[in-house]
Amino acid sequence: MKNEIINLITSLGGNPNDSASLSGSLHRAWIDIKNSVIVSHLEESTLQNVIFGEKAAIQSYQEALDSGDLDPESSEVISEQLKKIKDSSHQFQGIYDNINS
Repeated sequence: MKNEIINLITSLGGNPNDSASLSGSLHRAWIDIKNSVIVSHLEESTLQNVIFGEKAAIQSYQEALDSGDLDPESSEVISEQLKKIKDSSHQFQGIYDNINS
């Protein structure tokens, strides 16, 4: 999905920023630290972190669509990816709910 967005930006004459964001890097570091300490609940903790990340991605994608700044091709790509992320998030939430029931 990332490469699809990078290709789209490039095709529109843009210069994609392919570096990790500071908040993303900090979140990944936090997950690593948390998972190394909480071994007994590793699966549950990992799922919580995945769900958190999926929700953040959904919010970002939705904000991009709602901004009105995207051309039709970009809107289509972002909409398709948003649907995939929502489907994935729903599946992870279902797994998490099954573990906790």
